[in-house]
Amino acid sequence: MREKKYFLYPDLNLDKLSELTGTNKHCLSQAINEHLDMNFFEYLNSLRIEEAKQLLASEKDYTIIEIAYQVGYNNKVSFNKAFKNLTGFTPTEYRQRQQTVKVYQN
Repeated sequence: MREKKYFLYPDLNLDKLSELTGTNKHCLSQAINEHLDMNFFEYLNSLRIEEAKQLLASEKDYTIIEIAYQVGYNNKVSFNKAFKNLTGFTPTEYRQRQQTVKVYQN
């Protein structure tokens, strides 16, 4: 999932992932639950948000909605909610914090 970045597909679900990986969806779901201690959608969101964090911290001037689409979300509201849930910050706050850190590092 990480290597091929399937998590970036906006329409990804457990059925689609099992088809892409050639595995049984029940086995795949069980493996995620047992080995990662989260369900499929929690895992999917965590991968998407990690990717978004990298984009927000990059030098590129992507808008928040551009990043949301790039990491697989279909709208800004879902992206903001998932981002804040996992990081404690909105995407804008996270970007501002990263820029502040870079200023202090230089």
